[in-house]
Amino acid sequence: MTLANKITLARIALIPFFIVFACMGGTAWDAIALVLFCLCSVTDFLDGYVARKYHQVTDFGKFVDPLADKLLICAAMCVFVDRGYISYRGTLTLEELMRDDPAESCQQEQEAKMEGMSW
Repeated sequence: MTLANKITLARIALIPFFIVFACMGGTAWDAIALVLFCLCSVTDFLDGYVARKYHQVTDFGKFVDPLADKLLICAAMCVFVDRGYISYRGTLTLEELMRDDPAESCQQEQEAKMEGMSW
C-alpha cells in the first residue's frame, strides 16, 4: 500500500471522530471538530500531491480518494442538518454531489482501457 493510499484511508478514519466531536455541542468540541475537518481537507491535497510526485497513483487511490471526499462532505452535511443549520430539503443537493462521481470514475477508467486495446 502506497503512502498516498494510507493518507486517504487515514482521512476516512478521521471522519467518525469529526462527527462525534461536532455532535457533542459546545465551543471546545466544535473547535476540535473544525480542526479535524480542516485536517481532513489538507490530507485531500496531500494524498494527491504525494501520489503524483512519487508516482504512487493507483486504481485503488483513484476510486477511494473521491469516495473519501464525498464521505467527508456527507458527514458535514449530516451534522448541519442535525444542528438545524440547514433543512433536510437542503440536502437534496447532496444527492447530486454523491450520485455519479464514483460510478463515473469507474466508467472513465473502463473507457480508457478500451481505447488502449487493439482489436
